[in-house]
Formats: sequence, C-alpha cells, structure tokens
Amino acid sequence: MARLGRLADPHAGMVSRAKPLLQELADHVNESVTLSVPTPDDGIELVAEVYGSHVVGVMHRQKIGEHYPLHASSTRKAFLAELASQRLQVLLPEQLEAHTTATITQDPRPDDAQ
Repeated sequence: MARLGRLADPHAGMVSRAKPLLQELADHVNESVTLSVPTPDDGIELVAEVYGSHVVGVMHRQKIGEHYPLHASSTRKAFLAELASQRLQVLLPEQLEAHTTATITQDPRPDDAQ
C-alpha cells in the first residue's frame, strides 16, 4: 500500500520535509510561499503552498496538483526566463490568456530579440 501511495503522490516525502522550511520563510517575509516542480511535459506543478501571518481575507489560492498556464504566475515566469526562444515558441500558445488584470499577455521582448 505504501508503494501505491507513493505512486499516487510522488512528492509527498519532499513536501513533508520542505513544508517547515517554507513556513519559516513565509512567516519571515509575511507572504505566501510555494514549492513547484517541473513536469515531464515542460510544465510546472504546484506541490506545496504555505501562508505568512499577514494573509487575511478571501484570496484566490492555487490548488495543489492543478496545472496552470506557464505565463500566469511568478514561479512559472522564472521557469520560462531560463528557456531558449525556440522552446518558448513550442510551449506557449500564440495568444496568452489573461487570468487577472495584471497577467502579461504579450511577449515583452523587443521584436529583434525574438
């Protein structure tokens, strides 16, 4: 059963070890802190999220294990920043969907850098 459980959630061991450190960081900076891992399909999967003490009220929280567009979060943008332009063209759709009023939907690079 333990082996089957690890197959169902391959990140459980990493998350249980990382969560205290994530919480310590969240408490120190009073912000939300997430842990994401790359997926085989060149995506990013959120595996853990903790909140600093100042987070109050209703806010949109990401769901653990749910896949989000690569252009729609700071973690995923950091991932994209390390990729070659050719790989970006393969991974990103031609039209980027806005998920908030601040979502970047245009390629910010100058035309000659693309």
